[in-house]
Amino acid sequence: MPTNITAEARARWAQARAAKDPKEKVRLLREFYSLMPHHKSTERLEVSIKKQISNLEDDIHAAKSRKTGSTRVEWQVEKGIFPQVALSGPYEHTAPLFERLTGLAATLFEIHRGPVVGAYHLGGLTLQVMFTPYDRTIGRIVQDRLLYLIRTSDLLLINLPPKGWSEYWADFGRWTLERNLEVSPKQAAVELRNMPTGGIRLVGKSDRFSESEMISFLQGYNILNCIVKVSPDATLDDVEAVIFGRAFKKCAFLTPPSVPPIDGVTAASYDAGEVFSSPGKFVDMLLLNMDLVRVNTRSASGTVAARPLLVRKNSRVIEVARDIHKDLWRNFKYAKVWRGTGRPPIRVGKDFKVVNGDVIEVFD
Repeated sequence: MPTNITAEARARWAQARAAKDPKEKVRLLREFYSLMPHHKSTERLEVSIKKQISNLEDDIHAAKSRKTGSTRVEWQVEKGIFPQVALSGPYEHTAPLFERLTGLAATLFEIHRGPVVGAYHLGGLTLQVMFTPYDRTIGRIVQDRLLYLIRTSDLLLINLPPKGWSEYWADFGRWTLERNLEVSPKQAAVELRNMPTGGIRLVGKSDRFSESEMISFLQGYNILNCIVKVSPDATLDDVEAVIFGRAFKKCAFLTPPSVPPIDGVTAASYDAGEVFSSPGKFVDMLLLNMDLVRVNTRSASGTVAARPLLVRKNSRVIEVARDIHKDLWRNFKYAKVWRGTGRPPIRVGKDFKVVNGDVIEVFD
């Protein structure tokens, strides 16, 4: 059940959520914390609020430091055009893998200096790989900075150790939840996106609550305009956790031999020993978990481009045309799609959905 927060506490949360000034937000969050109930079922929420206050206080302190001319390392990696994968796991077990993937050595000294980032190339594709090991020997401050990189990545890839992998995964999950980040190979139970207008719109259906119950619940927190995506097993507890800042990160695993599917998700794991013996399947696993597919373009002369396009799963042909060139998008007439070896092309319209491995020629 949700945490039975009083109307007064909910009102204070709504004020904190709307506050723009960090100092005012901290004050209101502290008031909310004093008003909320404190018992077993609110432990995670307490951790979340404390973490939010701590992060805001760090930001306030950093702003003061910048004004006085002092500097600090910013643990950010600019997102480019390539998908961004955060590679995690025990340091000693995962550093050699990072070096084989990217050609870069990742010493502990380098990790403490700032983000260690390389590129993995295969078949015309490039993936940006950030080395974000989770290891108790690294230290809390650096570990929390690495967690920020995990949050901003497109996918978290966890290289599980051959011994004690289940204990490692459980410890990893506890660490991230304590910092208000849920890591799972499954899709998020609840995703909430605030909107300026439009009321509350529900995408999907939960078996645990009705649409009217969810709308009433959100309105109790003064959330009046948003899009909420829910899974069939989502609960109002999940909705409340998202309201209070819990983020979600999709993960996949490199597993030792004979490890069963984690959480029953077979598509989210890959035998670590086959990363380099079957690299194409490895990359396909990563793309699948990022909801991306490869599409090759074909020119009028019949030449297929060596570098494929990466597009979102269920993308339409017209969206692919826009990625190729804006003129093809504006003047689109039709496209030809080659699907499968030896099959003739099919003529399709703008709303045809592409799948992984399609070859497409757009006509304008």
